[in-house]
Amino acid sequence: MLFKANDISTFKKYVNVSFTFDTNNNFPGLDEAEQEFLKPILGEDLFDILQAQADAENVEEQYEELLGKARRYVAPLSILLGISTRHIQIGDTGLKKTVSENKENVFGWEYREVKEELRDKCAKALDRLWEYLFEEGDTLDWADPSPIKLLFKNGADFNRSYALHQPHRVYPQLKPTIKKVEELFIWDSLGEEFLNELKEVAVPSDHQKKVIDLLKSAIAHFTIHKIVGTLSIKVTENGLTVLLNDAGDQPYKGERIAPDNLLTMTRDEALRDGNKYMKKVRSYLRDNKGEAVFNTYIQSKYFTERSTEKVDYNATRKGIFK
Repeated sequence: MLFKANDISTFKKYVNVSFTFDTNNNFPGLDEAEQEFLKPILGEDLFDILQAQADAENVEEQYEELLGKARRYVAPLSILLGISTRHIQIGDTGLKKTVSENKENVFGWEYREVKEELRDKCAKALDRLWEYLFEEGDTLDWADPSPIKLLFKNGADFNRSYALHQPHRVYPQLKPTIKKVEELFIWDSLGEEFLNELKEVAVPSDHQKKVIDLLKSAIAHFTIHKIVGTLSIKVTENGLTVLLNDAGDQPYKGERIAPDNLLTMTRDEALRDGNKYMKKVRSYLRDNKGEAVFNTYIQSKYFTERSTEKVDYNATRKGIFK
């Protein structure tokens, strides 16, 4: 566990709770939060190292910041996972609700406020955790555990092509859709081989960088087009984001999921912009077809020359319908 059994004071640094004894017994969701949510992000090796560091008398300097960021994510998540049933007892006579003479159950709106605040803490902490891992991955001997290899490197890279709120947290949720976009939109336009070749470029030339940047913009907009309507989307002043809300939960305070007309406008605009960027990609490749770095595409069946002569279809007309 990232929190020692009797160290409730450390837990309180991340979430304000009134418990005064055993952390693990009070938060049965702690193990689930670590095993089901944190471990897939860190990977088994780094996760085991962090567990050992949490149990040690003194944490090594190399892992101090990572441990703090992991705890900041796991603590509110462990409460959130069990908050709906903490006051419910399951016994041989059915479900019973715990009642105290000195304490009252909260109102529904108070429950939703607390639940949404916990989600907000989780979202912020998860975004910072992903950001830290990508920045310090080499030092921690960590690599992105996802087997999906994309043109984008991480959430910050995607954010440069399409503004996201909490991009580091949102990006992993977008990766399956980005992969689908590559297969449905890019393979049919440029070819799978050429796209994979661009993915492997470590130090791109000026021409390659131009194509890669335009292609990323196209893929990003096509991705937004695909996810609108399939994920809970909110448009904020900081960019588009994917909500953590369960489908049945009320949005927090003044926030709400984007209405259908805004979703439709966002989806349609993203598709139009994506097509515009793809047009720029093909145009740039045609204008620079002599560059050897583009040979895979130029020599493929996907390359077509731009028409050099404008056809006047009215020249041979002889009647109203001919």
